Amino acid sequence: MFLFSCTSREPVFEFTNTPPVIDGIADETWDEANAFEINELIDGELPSYFSAWFKGLYDDENLYLFIHIQDPTLKTFAEGSPDAPHNYDQGELYFDYNFTRPETYFDEQTTAFEFFRGPLLIKDTHKGSTGNLEGEVHEKDFWTQELQIPLKNLKIEKPDGHTFGFDIHVMMEIYRANELVQSPGPTRTIPHGKIPGCSEK
Repeated sequence: MFLFSCTSREPVFEFTNTPPVIDGIADETWDEANAFEINELIDGELPSYFSAWFKGLYDDENLYLFIHIQDPTLKTFAEGSPDAPHNYDQGELYFDYNFTRPETYFDEQTTAFEFFRGPLLIKDTHKGSTGNLEGEVHEKDFWTQELQIPLKNLKIEKPDGHTFGFDIHVMMEIYRANELVQSPGPTRTIPHGKIPGCSEK
Protein backbone atom coordinates (compact mmCIF):
# COMPACT_ATOMS: atom_id res chain seq x y z
CA MET A 1 0.00 0.00 0.00
CA PHE A 2 1.45 3.35 -1.00
CA LEU A 3 0.54 6.59 0.74
CA PHE A 4 0.94 10.18 -0.35
CA SER A 5 0.06 13.53 1.19
CA CYS A 6 -0.60 17.09 0.04
CA THR A 7 2.46 19.12 -0.90
CA SER A 8 3.49 22.39 -2.62
CA ARG A 9 1.47 25.48 -1.62
CA GLU A 10 -0.85 25.39 1.37
CA PRO A 11 -3.98 23.41 0.46
CA VAL A 12 -7.29 25.19 1.07
CA PHE A 13 -11.01 24.84 0.46
CA GLU A 14 -12.21 27.92 -1.42
CA PHE A 15 -15.60 29.67 -1.19
CA THR A 16 -18.11 29.28 -4.02
CA ASN A 17 -21.50 30.83 -4.74
CA THR A 18 -22.41 28.01 -7.14
CA PRO A 19 -22.52 24.45 -5.79
CA PRO A 20 -21.14 21.81 -8.18
CA VAL A 21 -23.23 18.94 -9.54
CA ILE A 22 -22.16 15.86 -7.56
CA ASP A 23 -21.65 13.23 -10.25
CA GLY A 24 -17.89 12.53 -10.29
CA ILE A 25 -17.32 14.92 -13.22
CA ALA A 26 -15.53 18.21 -12.62
CA ASP A 27 -18.03 20.75 -13.98
CA GLU A 28 -17.27 24.44 -14.55
CA THR A 29 -17.81 25.28 -10.87
CA TRP A 30 -14.54 23.47 -10.11
CA ASP A 31 -12.70 25.88 -12.41
CA GLU A 32 -12.86 28.33 -9.48
CA ALA A 33 -10.70 26.09 -7.30
CA ASN A 34 -6.96 25.44 -7.36
CA ALA A 35 -5.80 21.86 -7.85
CA PHE A 36 -3.37 20.46 -5.28
CA GLU A 37 -1.19 17.48 -6.10
CA ILE A 38 -1.15 14.59 -3.63
CA ASN A 39 2.38 13.52 -4.32
CA GLU A 40 4.64 13.45 -1.26
CA LEU A 41 5.55 9.87 -0.45
CA ILE A 42 5.22 8.90 3.20
CA ASP A 43 5.31 5.11 3.06
CA GLY A 44 6.30 2.48 0.49
CA GLU A 45 7.81 3.09 -2.94
CA LEU A 46 6.52 5.63 -5.47
CA PRO A 47 5.17 3.98 -8.65
CA SER A 48 5.65 6.26 -11.64
CA TYR A 49 2.19 5.54 -13.05
CA PHE A 50 0.27 6.54 -9.91
CA SER A 51 -0.72 10.16 -9.29
CA ALA A 52 -3.53 12.10 -7.63
CA TRP A 53 -4.84 15.63 -7.09
CA PHE A 54 -7.76 17.24 -5.31
CA LYS A 55 -9.83 20.43 -5.24
CA GLY A 56 -11.92 21.75 -2.35
CA LEU A 57 -14.84 24.21 -2.23
CA TYR A 58 -17.39 25.28 0.37
CA ASP A 59 -20.47 27.48 0.70
CA ASP A 60 -22.79 28.42 3.58
CA GLU A 61 -24.18 24.89 3.84
CA ASN A 62 -21.67 22.36 2.49
CA LEU A 63 -18.10 21.34 1.82
CA TYR A 64 -17.27 19.94 -1.63
CA LEU A 65 -14.31 17.69 -2.42
CA PHE A 66 -13.12 16.40 -5.80
CA ILE A 67 -10.32 13.82 -5.99
CA HIS A 68 -8.82 12.43 -9.20
CA ILE A 69 -6.61 9.33 -8.94
CA GLN A 70 -4.61 8.16 -11.96
CA ASP A 71 -3.92 4.43 -11.69
CA PRO A 72 -3.81 2.07 -14.72
CA THR A 73 -2.84 -0.96 -12.62
CA LEU A 74 -4.74 -4.18 -13.26
CA LYS A 75 -4.72 -6.63 -10.39
CA THR A 76 -6.79 -9.31 -8.73
CA PHE A 77 -7.36 -9.26 -4.98
CA ALA A 78 -8.24 -12.93 -4.42
CA GLU A 79 -9.07 -16.14 -6.24
CA GLY A 80 -12.31 -15.81 -8.18
CA SER A 81 -12.55 -12.02 -8.05
CA PRO A 82 -12.62 -10.18 -11.40
CA ASP A 83 -9.62 -8.26 -12.68
CA ALA A 84 -10.36 -4.56 -12.36
CA PRO A 85 -8.36 -1.33 -12.42
CA HIS A 86 -7.33 0.34 -9.19
CA ASN A 87 -8.91 -2.19 -6.83
CA TYR A 88 -8.46 -1.14 -3.21
CA ASP A 89 -7.09 2.31 -3.85
CA GLN A 90 -8.19 4.38 -0.88
CA GLY A 91 -8.66 8.00 0.07
CA GLU A 92 -8.94 9.43 3.57
CA LEU A 93 -10.18 12.88 4.58
CA TYR A 94 -9.95 14.25 8.13
CA PHE A 95 -11.43 17.51 9.41
CA ASP A 96 -10.30 18.98 12.70
CA TYR A 97 -11.63 21.81 14.84
CA ASN A 98 -9.98 25.24 14.96
CA PHE A 99 -7.00 24.17 12.81
CA THR A 100 -5.62 22.22 15.77
CA ARG A 101 -4.44 19.03 14.02
CA PRO A 102 -4.91 16.63 16.97
CA GLU A 103 -2.58 13.75 17.63
CA THR A 104 -5.27 11.24 16.65
CA TYR A 105 -7.73 11.51 13.78
CA PHE A 106 -10.44 9.74 15.76
CA ASP A 107 -11.22 11.93 18.77
CA GLU A 108 -14.08 14.30 19.62
CA GLN A 109 -12.38 17.15 17.75
CA THR A 110 -12.10 15.28 14.44
CA THR A 111 -14.48 13.96 11.78
CA ALA A 112 -13.11 11.27 9.48
CA PHE A 113 -14.12 10.07 6.02
CA GLU A 114 -12.71 7.12 4.09
CA PHE A 115 -13.49 5.87 0.59
CA PHE A 116 -11.94 3.11 -1.48
CA ARG A 117 -12.42 1.26 -4.73
CA GLY A 118 -12.93 -2.49 -4.54
CA PRO A 119 -14.45 -5.16 -6.80
CA LEU A 120 -17.93 -3.74 -6.10
CA LEU A 121 -16.95 -0.17 -7.02
CA ILE A 122 -16.43 2.64 -4.54
CA LYS A 123 -17.26 2.03 -0.89
CA ASP A 124 -17.68 4.86 1.60
CA THR A 125 -17.46 4.60 5.36
CA HIS A 126 -17.87 8.30 6.22
CA LYS A 127 -17.01 7.65 9.83
CA GLY A 128 -18.55 10.20 12.16
CA SER A 129 -20.97 11.67 9.63
CA THR A 130 -24.07 10.84 7.59
CA GLY A 131 -26.21 12.45 4.92
CA ASN A 132 -23.50 13.12 2.34
CA LEU A 133 -23.88 13.16 -1.43
CA GLU A 134 -21.30 11.44 -3.61
CA GLY A 135 -20.52 10.82 -7.26
CA GLU A 136 -17.89 8.82 -9.06
CA VAL A 137 -16.43 8.13 -12.47
CA HIS A 138 -14.56 4.91 -13.13
CA GLU A 139 -12.44 4.61 -16.27
CA LYS A 140 -9.75 2.16 -17.33
CA ASP A 141 -6.82 4.22 -16.08
CA PHE A 142 -8.32 6.59 -13.48
CA TRP A 143 -11.17 7.11 -11.04
CA THR A 144 -12.71 10.13 -9.39
CA GLN A 145 -14.63 10.73 -6.18
CA GLU A 146 -16.76 13.84 -5.62
CA LEU A 147 -18.31 14.53 -2.22
CA GLN A 148 -20.79 17.02 -0.80
CA ILE A 149 -20.56 17.10 3.00
CA PRO A 150 -23.10 19.20 4.94
CA LEU A 151 -21.37 21.40 7.51
CA LYS A 152 -24.04 20.43 10.05
CA ASN A 153 -23.00 16.78 9.70
CA LEU A 154 -19.35 17.33 10.58
CA LYS A 155 -20.21 17.01 14.29
CA ILE A 156 -17.62 19.66 15.02
CA GLU A 157 -18.76 22.91 16.62
CA LYS A 158 -18.09 25.93 14.42
CA PRO A 159 -18.23 29.15 16.50
CA ASP A 160 -17.29 32.45 14.92
CA GLY A 161 -13.57 33.06 14.60
CA HIS A 162 -12.57 29.42 14.14
CA THR A 163 -11.01 27.78 11.09
CA PHE A 164 -11.26 24.11 10.17
CA GLY A 165 -8.14 22.12 9.34
CA PHE A 166 -8.00 19.04 7.15
CA ASP A 167 -5.66 16.25 6.07
CA ILE A 168 -5.99 14.14 2.93
CA HIS A 169 -4.25 10.82 2.23
CA VAL A 170 -4.34 8.57 -0.85
CA MET A 171 -3.25 4.95 -0.66
CA MET A 172 -2.69 2.21 -3.23
CA GLU A 173 -2.54 -1.38 -2.05
CA ILE A 174 -0.28 -3.77 -3.93
CA TYR A 175 -0.91 -7.51 -3.81
CA ARG A 176 1.28 -10.28 -5.15
CA ALA A 177 -0.15 -13.80 -5.32
CA ASN A 178 -3.07 -12.61 -3.18
CA GLU A 179 -0.70 -11.44 -0.45
CA LEU A 180 -0.51 -7.83 0.72
CA VAL A 181 3.09 -6.72 0.17
CA GLN A 182 2.85 -3.03 1.06
CA SER A 183 1.23 -1.58 4.18
CA PRO A 184 1.44 1.99 5.58
CA GLY A 185 2.77 3.00 8.94
CA PRO A 186 1.65 6.08 10.94
CA THR A 187 1.03 8.91 8.48
CA ARG A 188 0.07 12.58 8.31
CA THR A 189 -0.69 15.05 5.52
CA ILE A 190 1.98 17.71 5.00
CA PRO A 191 1.22 20.57 5.06
CA HIS A 192 -1.96 20.76 7.09
CA GLY A 193 -4.73 22.31 4.97
CA LYS A 194 -7.42 24.73 6.06
CA ILE A 195 -10.84 26.12 5.19
CA PRO A 196 -10.28 29.78 6.01
CA GLY A 197 -13.74 31.00 5.12
CA CYS A 198 -15.33 29.01 7.92
CA SER A 199 -14.03 31.65 10.32
CA GLU A 200 -16.39 34.13 8.64
CA LYS A 201 -19.56 32.07 9.05
